[in-house]
Amino acid sequence: MYKKILLPIDGSDIAHAAALDGVTLAAAEGAQAVGMFVTDPYQIIFTYPGDIPIAYPSKKEYEADVKRIADKHLQAVADAAAKAGVKWSQLVVSAKLPDQAIVDTAKAQKCDLIVMGSHGRGGIGQLLLGSVTHKVLTHCHIPVLVHRPTAKKRTAASKAAPRKRA
Repeated sequence: MYKKILLPIDGSDIAHAAALDGVTLAAAEGAQAVGMFVTDPYQIIFTYPGDIPIAYPSKKEYEADVKRIADKHLQAVADAAAKAGVKWSQLVVSAKLPDQAIVDTAKAQKCDLIVMGSHGRGGIGQLLLGSVTHKVLTHCHIPVLVHRPTAKKRTAASKAAPRKRA
């Protein structure tokens, strides 16, 4: 039924679990899997207009660090895909809006399914933090399978420190 599945990973345990289950689904469907890591764009920071820009690290160093971090987060999923015999590719996307990057990547890669995790925030947490998954669901025209952690995993994940984007 599915031929190419996008697996966006943000470095969280919940996204990792969703991606691993996405690989299992890809194996069952005989589909390809595309791992994706979204990072903030490189930016030069100015202290005051006309001042010397603060650019540490350099763009080249930043991109190397982002690639290293992305590879670290994607490696276990890539290994699972190899073990399951699933054709795997991965990419790093730099974008201010992760949800739009996921939707655009799914379209550009001709994916017919996105499997992604949901942290399960509700109420004020969702209002303050927003939900990338919710925004993808709202703007995407292909199916999105939302992977929800078990209550035990959700409790452990909620106790973990918030993840900083690369």
